[in-house]
Amino acid sequence: MFHLMEWRRGEIERLKKEMDDLLDHMMSRLSEVGSFCLFPPPPTADLSEMEDKIVVSLDLPDVDINDLEALLEGDVLTITGRRIAECDSEEATGEGRQSVRSYGVFIRRVPIPAKVLSEGVSAEYRDGRLRVTLPKLISGTPKKILIEHP
Repeated sequence: MFHLMEWRRGEIERLKKEMDDLLDHMMSRLSEVGSFCLFPPPPTADLSEMEDKIVVSLDLPDVDINDLEALLEGDVLTITGRRIAECDSEEATGEGRQSVRSYGVFIRRVPIPAKVLSEGVSAEYRDGRLRVTLPKLISGTPKKILIEHP
């Protein structure tokens, strides 16, 4: 059985004001920390599907290989990592500084469009580019099944 709550106009207005105040507070806090972002946008990914494999590539400049992890779970490839803000002490003492890069932890989930052999998955990270190769599970040639009659 469903129970309906009665909403009075004042309650909705109060809730809206609380949400606006919360968002204003969050935005002001983000401007205080500058270019650091608690939830940076996930890196872009390219997926190429070939006859025998799928290749997923991500550009991850300034990410240390020790801060990267790749996990294949079912039909989803998850890449997690962390980009650490680096600031040269000479740059930090200057009169002004502006950065448009995002820093912090990121997660990128890529749906894999075909069945793959998890044992053959490989990954290579070179010059800020991660390339994950997933060999496809190739089914054999069609086999005719004999239907017996008792």
